[in-house]
Amino acid sequence: VMMFHHDLYGGRIPHRESENELHRILWAPICDEFGIDLVLLGHSHYYTVSNVMYNNKTVAPLTNGATVKDPNGTIYMVSGSLNRPRNDEDPTLGENVGIEYLTQDKIYNLIDFNEKSLTVKSYAIESDTCFGSI
Repeated sequence: VMMFHHDLYGGRIPHRESENELHRILWAPICDEFGIDLVLLGHSHYYTVSNVMYNNKTVAPLTNGATVKDPNGTIYMVSGSLNRPRNDEDPTLGENVGIEYLTQDKIYNLIDFNEKSLTVKSYAIESDTCFGSI
């Protein structure tokens, strides 16, 4: 598991896509080389989970509640925002996103892991509604 701030694959904010592309060039090859399964991200404030990505391409589509065993690539997850959800006009969705929720809800994530598995569940703070699980 790796964590850093900038979104790589969400693509929700068009004027930031050149910045995201630069981060993909820098970070995605490192994730590929070291076999990183999950990258936790922020910056765009939209809850998005990428497909399984390798060499900047989707190698396995991802859906809500999907189980991926020994992914041959990396899943990139933007957790949303606790204090400042965005409401940009005409946001676009990156083509490599498997799961997304455009919501003003404040979201938190629970990560559970052991030697054999890793599970992430995402919830809305006000309602404890489960948005998704990977």
